[in-house]
Amino acid sequence: MLTSPWRLGWLNAQSLTKKTVTIHETIDDRRLDVLTVTETWHHCSDDASLRLSAPPGYTAVDAIRETDPGHGGIAVFHRRRFTRKKIDLPPLSTFEGLCVRLSADGESETLLTIYRPRSARVTSAFFDELTTVLESLVLQSRPVIVGGDINIHVDDAADAARLVALFDAFDLQQHVAGANHNLGGTLDIVATLSGYCVDSLAVDPPGVISDHSLIRAACQQITIPVRG
Repeated sequence: MLTSPWRLGWLNAQSLTKKTVTIHETIDDRRLDVLTVTETWHHCSDDASLRLSAPPGYTAVDAIRETDPGHGGIAVFHRRRFTRKKIDLPPLSTFEGLCVRLSADGESETLLTIYRPRSARVTSAFFDELTTVLESLVLQSRPVIVGGDINIHVDDAADAARLVALFDAFDLQQHVAGANHNLGGTLDIVATLSGYCVDSLAVDPPGVISDHSLIRAACQQITIPVRG
């Protein structure tokens, strides 16, 4: 059977400060349960942009870029009725990450949001770090939903071969297809373990909120009844 769907969204905002009203309205109008945002460019957890972006009944958990606050940064906006636990990640040098476990009505989901800066080369160290993170999460916190701006053209076989192999090793399926950036290419991803139903996935045109698309999906965990 299926649990109730959670309406999730992913967006590279390129500054919350400049888009607090738009983010607020997007969460509200699209009736999102959760919106994960990369490139928030916020400076601290008390940054006004986090508070102003959250509609009534929502709150946020965040991660700033420690070495350069005001650039990068991740925030996860979610309904206040969800309880949450922020999951510690190992030290990361090739990408930013925020992992949170949300629970409501007897259901729990672990969301890993990642942001890999476009200016950084794709190296073996990136794949090694991502492997270490996924090993920990898959073993300890099934199920996991991975989303965010990976800045790898997953639509390009040459760029994506190692990422596809890594996801295959963890039984992760990447669901986003088609361009989701003004300059083309599939840079933002949503990947889930088998055992998930990802329905009504929509990729809005890029350039509406930022140069990236807003991605939305209804995610349902498939549960198998235990037979006596």
